[in-house]
Amino acid sequence: MKEQQEKPLFSVSPPLYHTFMQTFELHHLHLYDADPAGVEKENGIEVVLRYGDRFQHETRKCFSFSDIENKAPEVAEFFKQAAESCKEVLIADYYKMMKS
Repeated sequence: MKEQQEKPLFSVSPPLYHTFMQTFELHHLHLYDADPAGVEKENGIEVVLRYGDRFQHETRKCFSFSDIENKAPEVAEFFKQAAESCKEVLIADYYKMMKS
């Protein structure tokens, strides 16, 4: 089977992108602080979320189509943990920049 390419998350799965937006806004993060992408798989979607200075940090997770459709708690939890990690990285990057 041919490997699928990453595409912007909003075009791959609008419901996942909506969850991403809501979660990051709740954590007072701008949507451009992270680069959300998605890869369509045979039985779901792999979310690829990059953040930090030059988007060097990355977190990935696959969700089945039924998890996405049924708004499974794992989906919200993934974005919550990603938002918290992103916030920590952005703060650390800020302090590194201030020391330079």
